[in-house]
Amino acid sequence: MSRLGGMEARMAFAEATMRSRFVASSIGLSLVLLACTSPRDPATRESVQSPPESARSPSETFPRLDVYLPLLEDLAGKPGDSLFVQSDICRGAGAAVHGEEPPCDDGFTEAEQAEIAQAFPEWKRVQFFRRYGDIPKAEQPISHVGNVYVWVGPLHERGLHAFWIGAGRSCGGLCGNGGTYVMKLEHGSWTNHGYASGTGSWIA
Repeated sequence: MSRLGGMEARMAFAEATMRSRFVASSIGLSLVLLACTSPRDPATRESVQSPPESARSPSETFPRLDVYLPLLEDLAGKPGDSLFVQSDICRGAGAAVHGEEPPCDDGFTEAEQAEIAQAFPEWKRVQFFRRYGDIPKAEQPISHVGNVYVWVGPLHERGLHAFWIGAGRSCGGLCGNGGTYVMKLEHGSWTNHGYASGTGSWIA
């Protein structure tokens, strides 16, 4: 074999060796990337992405209407003519009908209002108002027996699966009540446990 032929053979061997090393390295890198991007076990993914339940806000854990609706049903009482629900979610139980302007930082969305209205099929009418004074005077509960006005405040978390909510109702001149209610999750449903201990309440 000539010197030139031997040199070409060595160069071909070196090139083949480098190509095989490159392929092996590429395969190894692909396996590493695949391992990094493969989905985790569902249980592991949940523990990584979700904070502890005690740290979650109500909106992250469950729809807030799950808590509000049972309380609104208790406040509304027996079906009557018109049920008026305050669309604003305000702090200060009772302020809505006592001439005060409570701080209102939130309100029921249109979708939530529609769901609330569907929860009271036995009432002749369900309407939403920002304030008691926005109801036409002739239809206000103080003027029309059978009409009821209800309102709720923000959710205040009180331990695991428990909330305090300022809320109330007006059903006439000497008809109404309100205070801070305790809502607890029991057997998958939220239940009204009445007024919170040590808090004030009112009745007309």
